[in-house]
Amino acid sequence: METFMIVYVEQLKLAVEQNPEEYGWSLDKLPNVVARMRAAISSKTFNHNSTSFRKTCKILGIKHTRKAIFEFINTYQ
Repeated sequence: METFMIVYVEQLKLAVEQNPEEYGWSLDKLPNVVARMRAAISSKTFNHNSTSFRKTCKILGIKHTRKAIFEFINTYQ
């Protein structure tokens, strides 16, 4: 989970910086958003169809599917 989250946080921050009009929050809310996303991933209720999720998966070399994300998280704890 930690490896995935490190890359995800970097990509989420870049996405908000590059496309602020697509997000309903500013960078000062990043820690709160990340905490909520971590909880959503843990409870398997997250939406993985964002630019930041796509880029995270690409960087980590995994398919952009819920199954691949969970396999990565469970393998690289």
